[in-house]
Amino acid sequence: MAFGLFSGRRETADIIYMNCTIHTMDEAMPLADAVACRDGIIMRVGSDEDMQDIVGDETEVFDLEGMHVFPGFIEADATPVLDAIDEDVCYVIDEDESIEEILSGLSDHISEYFTDVTIDLEDTDDADDTDDADVANDIFGDEEFDGGFDEEFDGFDEETMLIPDVVFGYGFDSSLLSDMELEERQSLLDEVCDDSPVLLLSEDGLTAWFNTIAFDIVAAAAEENGMEILTLPFMLSVLAPVDAERFEASAFEVMRGYCSEGFTSVFEGSAGAYISSIFEDLQIALLAEENTKLRFINGIYICSEVNPSYIESQLKNHKAKYQEMGGILTGGIVCAHERGGNLSVQFLSEMMKAAASRGGRVLLEAETPEDLALCRSAISSYRERSGGKPDIVLSHDGELQHSDTHFEYALMPEGETPYDEIVIRTTAAAEKLGLSDILGSVSEGKYADFAIFENDPLEADSVADDNAAMTIIGGRIVYDCDEKFLTM
Repeated sequence: MAFGLFSGRRETADIIYMNCTIHTMDEAMPLADAVACRDGIIMRVGSDEDMQDIVGDETEVFDLEGMHVFPGFIEADATPVLDAIDEDVCYVIDEDESIEEILSGLSDHISEYFTDVTIDLEDTDDADDTDDADVANDIFGDEEFDGGFDEEFDGFDEETMLIPDVVFGYGFDSSLLSDMELEERQSLLDEVCDDSPVLLLSEDGLTAWFNTIAFDIVAAAAEENGMEILTLPFMLSVLAPVDAERFEASAFEVMRGYCSEGFTSVFEGSAGAYISSIFEDLQIALLAEENTKLRFINGIYICSEVNPSYIESQLKNHKAKYQEMGGILTGGIVCAHERGGNLSVQFLSEMMKAAASRGGRVLLEAETPEDLALCRSAISSYRERSGGKPDIVLSHDGELQHSDTHFEYALMPEGETPYDEIVIRTTAAAEKLGLSDILGSVSEGKYADFAIFENDPLEADSVADDNAAMTIIGGRIVYDCDEKFLTM
């Protein structure tokens, strides 16, 4: 009899959107009139009448007055983090630039964005007693790299010394410095700027190029904290080279742009770990303020051959960090960019093995036909030795082929019709990222993310011709074209 007391209990929806045309992108039910959400998940899809029995006293009901609803768009091919790291935030370096071009551009950047800053490093004289060989050991490599960029250093007290504005640059090819000694590298930057710290970070995020004053500041901090080896994460934590206010302003503009077009999820697979972590920290802050604007899918960027243990540690960090984020932050994707043979068949095979060991997904991008052939060869080599895991996606601009070993996807695909564009932004993007179980269609059990338009984008020349009226994440409105981000 006790169980009978609960037999009439039913779940009610938190939010219901009704009186609209829902293009579900789900073949089982292509069109619907209403969708109900509970705890950020789609609870029911159907007609307005289908929602009546799940309306409770606290259910919010929105009449969309005939608007058109699509699954939240997913940006799987752009670079949101790199878009936010613009010239106002740092000196942006192209990976194809020579040392001479980098130094010339750096000089111009300093002239435009920095005034002369002269400081007296009162405590850095003590750094002369530090063994440079110990302090600088492996700063340009990954052999001593054992924690990833997600581990914080708690021992450094920022009040122990004054750190002036840091001239920060990002994006150079780390191979440029492979034949240069530490002193020579520092000297080149000293000739451009010797009165402010300069820190340049390579495209893969694993190599730092710094001038003498930057080295002295970090060396003094290392000595004060009893550190014998200077690691890149420590250097970044001491110098904190990215100005938070300038970055936030730039990142908000990027997020506004995505939201206004109906994007609810963005994927970054082309930025180094430190750069991505800054964007990620901003998303965490917005989540804490209940002011989330986008789901951020963070990829582990690989453009040079690294120790496979680095990949394993990054995947481990992703799993630990994101499990409590409710899907607002996700990761677990290894993104390898193959261009001109920078990654060998053997390395790619080992990379896939490392990803499989941590349950990761692999995205390969090939720029040329030769790169494509190399990637396919690496996939075949790995599959022959190791079997079915991990999931592998190969993106390129050549002719796509069906394969039992991997999924092929057009690099920066373009749709011929508005419907094709919608597919690329929903179901195809979710499939590429391995997130079809939670994103890509308006279906029960998936995230309640929607892009809503006044007019039907399918009747326009292009989806991009019409901005979204509203963007919804987890059932909640995060963008309304009439309110213009009042909470941001």
